Amino acid sequence: MIRSCGAVLLLALAFAASGWEQNGSNRFSGAARVVVFGDVHGAFEEMQRILRKVAVIDASDRWIAGDTHLVSIGDLLGRGDESRAAMDLLMRLQREAEAAGGRVHVVLGNHEVMNLTGDLAYVTKGEFASYIDVAPDPADSEHPPGFAGHRQALSAEGPYGRWLLGLPFAVVINDVLYLHAGVGKVIAGLSLEQLNERAHAELRQLMAARETLRAGGAITRGNDNGDVYEIATRLSEDAATPEELRTAAGAFLKAIDGLPFDPRGPAWNRRNATCHPFYNQAVVAQALGDLGAERLVIGHTPTSGRTIQSRFDGQVVLIDTGMNVAHYKGRPSALEFVGDVERVHYTDLDLTTVQPQTQRTWNRPYGMSDAEIERFLAEAEVVQIEDLPIGVTKPQRLTLRQGDREMRAVFKTYDSNPDVAPGRWSRKLEDSDRYLYDLAAYRLDRLLGFEMVPPAVIREVNGRSGLAQYWLEGAINDKDRRDQSIPYRGVCGQADQYNLMNVFDALIYNVDRNLSNVLYTRSDWRVWLIDHTRAFRASARIPRYLRESPWAFTPEIVAMLERINLELLAPLEDIISDRQLRGIERRAKALLKLAEG
Repeated sequence: MIRSCGAVLLLALAFAASGWEQNGSNRFSGAARVVVFGDVHGAFEEMQRILRKVAVIDASDRWIAGDTHLVSIGDLLGRGDESRAAMDLLMRLQREAEAAGGRVHVVLGNHEVMNLTGDLAYVTKGEFASYIDVAPDPADSEHPPGFAGHRQALSAEGPYGRWLLGLPFAVVINDVLYLHAGVGKVIAGLSLEQLNERAHAELRQLMAARETLRAGGAITRGNDNGDVYEIATRLSEDAATPEELRTAAGAFLKAIDGLPFDPRGPAWNRRNATCHPFYNQAVVAQALGDLGAERLVIGHTPTSGRTIQSRFDGQVVLIDTGMNVAHYKGRPSALEFVGDVERVHYTDLDLTTVQPQTQRTWNRPYGMSDAEIERFLAEAEVVQIEDLPIGVTKPQRLTLRQGDREMRAVFKTYDSNPDVAPGRWSRKLEDSDRYLYDLAAYRLDRLLGFEMVPPAVIREVNGRSGLAQYWLEGAINDKDRRDQSIPYRGVCGQADQYNLMNVFDALIYNVDRNLSNVLYTRSDWRVWLIDHTRAFRASARIPRYLRESPWAFTPEIVAMLERINLELLAPLEDIISDRQLRGIERRAKALLKLAEG
């Protein structure tokens, strides 16, 4: 739409009166109020409810938020039937907000990228059907009704395709970066505008290449990008391929490695939401510096408990709470900034603050905290006991039940030196095997922020005192994984997790690490460490088998090692002796020397 000069002048005056300023096309400062929501996934009614709850729209879906900046963090599309309605509303609100001195920002997520480029695995029949009015489907179509209209509407020339292609991958408002999935090393050194320009160029290049291949009969609109990759590879290698198709195939193969499609790129990266801060926090800090921001707000990865949460001491805020309730069993939510005041809103909860995450995310039983799991392990009724045919210490597996909740635990009672009281020293402990040391390992793991040891408590079962440790359901040990040639499929670096294991084993002087006591939970490929009953020697040196390890010391690991002293280790005093505690302190210093080079 072409505005008159008068309309442009009035709009400029409204912006000036609102107090915010646009510095470059995707950077804004001075916004008095910012509201952000994410990952609608076609759940239009849920989106309506949360926008009404935060007084952005009225009962007639009209803008009532004045100079507010509203941010959609991406993934309006996919998994739900009403993504078209969500886009229609936001397109209209963009115009209404500008007229009122506000702004509506919509950033692209991976589902927008997928829909634009013909990767339609998550488009529902209802979503296709909403486009029946756009174009007629062929009588012999193999696709769902509305497929032709969907592809036309979301093409580069279609109304929704044009709109989406005009949206950024990232915006910065008041020094906060809003981006769908996360930041990583693939965008290192890029400014905000360079990130958006490069990602858009690669997205458009792939779309254009697909269209050329389709027009040339090499692919159909129904081919997803995996199909097109195989076809483009063959075409690029075949000398008989016409030059136009060969060029398009090459352009596709180059673009598919670009930022919009890279699993570590801004539309897909899950590391900021899931990987250990010891390896990811510095990466985030570097990216924020490059992009000219201080904090990061992302969606893409639904949070545990489906609440808005923070990581890295509040530097990263995760707002995907599963707005598509039918699919994610979550809830609509929004995050609001008014000056320095931060507030969260839900349609079904009174909670108003961002919830800090623990260091390391994992699929917790019933969403329970460590303290809640510990209480369950200590107090729940034992309803079944099984002998485990492993090792010589005769561990057992307990089934525990409390109310309608049930979990399992490994139960250990073996103590090679029962005559040495907990917290006391004897030289024979240098070659001991004590179930108490698994509890010491768990406590130290949490004190230092590794969070790689399952929760554990001391309790009695049938008159015997022992250690009950949470049983990781569905886990596989690394020996079985390798024997079965199961590839590692984790988002977080496998080498990073093994390096953390080595640091932990050096600190506790673990002499019994083997592939059978390194576990993976296959739902998220987290590494878990068990069986530390032969650890905690008093030596000041790092165990011999670890001395030649390829160590990687990030600033966060170094900071953790520098914190270790006897005062920090006090919670272990009732389990291990002063001499063993000093051994941990001295080995931390030995690791710091290695870190210095």
